[in-house]
Amino acid sequence: RVHGGIILMQTQNERDSLLKLRSGSIVSTSVRCCGCTWTRNARTLLVPLVLFTLISFAQILGSFLAGSLALFADSISMLIDAFTYAGNLFAECRGGNDIRKKFRNQLIFSAISLLALFTFTLLVLIDGIQTLLDPPDDDDGVNIFIVFGFSIAGIVFDIVSIIPFFFVSKRVTLILQREEQQQQQ
Repeated sequence: RVHGGIILMQTQNERDSLLKLRSGSIVSTSVRCCGCTWTRNARTLLVPLVLFTLISFAQILGSFLAGSLALFADSISMLIDAFTYAGNLFAECRGGNDIRKKFRNQLIFSAISLLALFTFTLLVLIDGIQTLLDPPDDDDGVNIFIVFGFSIAGIVFDIVSIIPFFFVSKRVTLILQREEQQQQQ
């Protein structure tokens, strides 16, 4: 989820740089607020950050109600994704016009995210193996309706969080195509 977003945002940054080089300048869509520069990329990252944070905490609660280790693991994975979005948002807001600095910070947050995801997945795998080898005696089972509900909500949140990335990519592609057509004429 997030890692594709990082690549897309980096591609957006590269395209912005290319546009600046070709046309000499680009219309700024940045807004200054709270000491940060809220670029189009930053505002795009805000949507999945909010969505993933909300569903992560709701899923953690749901995982305990459902008694599902798998749902708990997915909720922590989504919380790590939210952390990565937050890190990339920080890199985007604090990076200014220095694309290398933004990219470096994005890579740092991605590396931390991957390490956390790997560590947590390993811990859940160990817990799952222990449960298989020594099942609890008082197992009430997993509430499949809660798990199914969160599965559907997760798919909807994934789709909604992709939409802003699509529009940013589409806009930049159209601008680049227009620039190329003008150069050919």
